[in-house]
Amino acid sequence: MVYLLLAEGFEEAEALVTADLLRRAEVDLALVGLDSLTVTGAHGITVAADCLLSDAEEEMEMLILPGGMGGVENIMMNLFAQAFIQRAGERGAYVAAICAAPTILAHLCMLDRRKAVCYPGMEDQMYSAVVRKETPVV
Repeated sequence: MVYLLLAEGFEEAEALVTADLLRRAEVDLALVGLDSLTVTGAHGITVAADCLLSDAEEEMEMLILPGGMGGVENIMMNLFAQAFIQRAGERGAYVAAICAAPTILAHLCMLDRRKAVCYPGMEDQMYSAVVRKETPVV
């Protein structure tokens, strides 16, 4: 199972295009609402999540974190979400973070000396990650 975590203020394009492509590829994907089954993105688009984070199984192949400053801030303020993300990494699931979301992984010390990219201007929040400015994807 692949989970895509949605928190109020998420970046719609990063979440919905990713979800659309994975579902077209027939990947087993669930949209996971942080606090609610309806989640509104940064540009006012409301999405229906498949389940709540509190109901998500911890056995997963991958966890995707879209950016969007509001969504990133809401995840950073939620200790349950932070613990869920850390457990995903500890259990060997792939953890993908888009745009501003890599700062969550940096905050959780999951990028120590690892190559990473982030939204331009957020490099100071990447702590001990090896930030790659010359490439858009790591």
